Amino acid sequence: MLHEPAAQPDYFPRSIPKPESDEKPGQCIAAIRGIVGQYLEITEEHFHDALDLPAEDQAIVARGAESKLLVSFVGTLRDDSAVVYEALEEALQPQDQYALLRENRRGTHPHLIHIVAGRPTKPRDLPVWPNALLFLATLLSVLYTGTTIAIAELSLDHPVLAQELGSSLGSILANLWRGWPYALSILLILVPHEMGHFLMMRRHKVAASWPYFLPGFFISPFGTFGAAILLRESLKNRKTLLDVGASGPIAGFLVAVPLVFIGLATSRVLPMTGEGLIEGNSLIYAFAKWVIFGEVLPNGQFDV
Repeated sequence: MLHEPAAQPDYFPRSIPKPESDEKPGQCIAAIRGIVGQYLEITEEHFHDALDLPAEDQAIVARGAESKLLVSFVGTLRDDSAVVYEALEEALQPQDQYALLRENRRGTHPHLIHIVAGRPTKPRDLPVWPNALLFLATLLSVLYTGTTIAIAELSLDHPVLAQELGSSLGSILANLWRGWPYALSILLILVPHEMGHFLMMRRHKVAASWPYFLPGFFISPFGTFGAAILLRESLKNRKTLLDVGASGPIAGFLVAVPLVFIGLATSRVLPMTGEGLIEGNSLIYAFAKWVIFGEVLPNGQFDV
């Protein structure tokens, strides 16, 4: 879950009963107030049940079996929200507490801090052998796909040999080495993409699994369905979400661009036969064709 406004306009809890004293059982509200007051100019404080929170915040609190909403403070942050969150995280962690920072959509003061007791237990590490097996299966899958592509290209000059190589599954498997250029290319894009996500989550100390690569034997035209990473706890704020979300595409893009130029430079320009799949041209792809061949292809007669 993210530290951002909920979809419903009445974000603030509906039920706000007054406590009989300034101290809840087993918790020192005065101490919490002192910590929060360093980072929030407090104007109001409220005591309520977690069930009064929006559903997404209830889900966050429910991640801890013994978690309990203690108090909410309304006011104005004294510093940037990311700085305040890190400071509260450090101050509240020894007391087994944590803070949820929200925008206050009711009243004149813009910020709201919920204090929750009972931090969720960090999930146990998952075994990595399934990830390793799936990666090996994906490697075989993209090698198989690359081999079928190589045999199809071979048929342009040596149709008899290509027909022999593609005559049976066993023959294709015996020639898997022919698929290494394609397999290497697609994995050089896919692996940095997934590791970009994974390493950024490690940097932000977010519990997540290693990538599960997904083979696509005989189904996917690319030989793989990509990969998935299990996010095992909530992201703490939108900055973390942006970092984690953007790191994968950026890492893959940095590898994909030079591979486009290398692939085009080693490809053949052939006459258009009127048959085949129209793949289209992105701006980078069209520019790369212009750089390599001096014109944008297809041009009505030839394509690459």
